[in-house]
Amino acid sequence: MKAKLKSILGGILIGLIAFPTFTLGGTFVVSLIQGKSVKEAIQILAEQIDALIGRVEIIEIKQIKQEQTTQELQRQLAKEEACNKYNRILAEIKETCGNYPYPGIDGCIWYHEYLYFVYSNPILTAKRISEGNRTEAYWKQKAEKELEKLNELKELKTEYLNAAEGCGISLEEENQMSKKWINEFACFDVSKRFESPIQELQRRIQTLNQGYIDKTNLCKPFVVNIPQECLVYKGTDQDLDCCFRYSPPEEYPENFPVKDCCMFFYEGEENYNRTLADLNNRLEKLQTNPEYSWLKEYCIK
Repeated sequence: MKAKLKSILGGILIGLIAFPTFTLGGTFVVSLIQGKSVKEAIQILAEQIDALIGRVEIIEIKQIKQEQTTQELQRQLAKEEACNKYNRILAEIKETCGNYPYPGIDGCIWYHEYLYFVYSNPILTAKRISEGNRTEAYWKQKAEKELEKLNELKELKTEYLNAAEGCGISLEEENQMSKKWINEFACFDVSKRFESPIQELQRRIQTLNQGYIDKTNLCKPFVVNIPQECLVYKGTDQDLDCCFRYSPPEEYPENFPVKDCCMFFYEGEENYNRTLADLNNRLEKLQTNPEYSWLKEYCIK
């Protein structure tokens, strides 16, 4: 810029030499070069031009600083506006989310996705209705409200991210908090509501099977000589007497559970089959529960 100014002002020098009455800096400059040789006049004018360039540069610097100040002020105003918007949207998200403590925007969205799944899933809805828990219309309305809230949170998230960026706020910590909260929530439900009961049912089934095998092995030799009519239990003491009478006493070990073995062959298999079917049915319902499958996807152990 300085070289350009010198070129421009150099042209002025030529004009001043050719037309000494041309004004540069007023009559003061004219008085400086009057009566001087061309060389002296050029030297004087060069000094004046250097001074003029210095003043122009000062003006330019001031102008640049002023522009920088204006831009910085605009940035500060934009940041302040973004921060105000961030705080406003955050408050709105927390109110819409309804969770305490606040699990972060991703945690809020996940939680309401979970609720929407639970309310809208036809298998889970049918199960609730079969248990006398409200009606299909009720759960449909719950699902619609949850979907509306979910869409609202997703729209707020876009504004929230933009406002956070404009305010210079990093959401990395919040994102990590959301991931941790989602994992803990999912794993707690998976463990408490599904895996622990499943393991307990599996243990009971194993115990039942082993008990049936053990009782069968124990009692089978005991009733080998009992007539078939004695094994048809009608619920009376006479039936037990029949069982006792035809069991060979000399083969009884000490403290042999005669009554238990008689009862086992009267109704043991029926009880066993009924109990086993009930346990397997409950186990299957837990293992195939859609909510269990949904939550497992988010439980990282």
